[in-house]
Amino acid sequence: MTRGETEHHHRLKTLALAWAQANGLAIAATEVRVPKSGYRADVAACSRGAGRRTAIFECKQARADLLKDAHAEAATRRK
Repeated sequence: MTRGETEHHHRLKTLALAWAQANGLAIAATEVRVPKSGYRADVAACSRGAGRRTAIFECKQARADLLKDAHAEAATRRK
């Protein structure tokens, strides 16, 4: 668990990692910088081989956190 992270947030990241691995996204990590953006994903995962897939997870433990970070797609792309 990182400094300043709550137990609930850590648990959400653990669940996201487990979901990714259970769904064939075998390569996964926490706190991953998203290329060409100013964002750091809570969890990023990808699969190998043909038909590769990628998933990015941003875990929110409270509705207030979600609303604070919620932006329209166009606004997010400008950041």
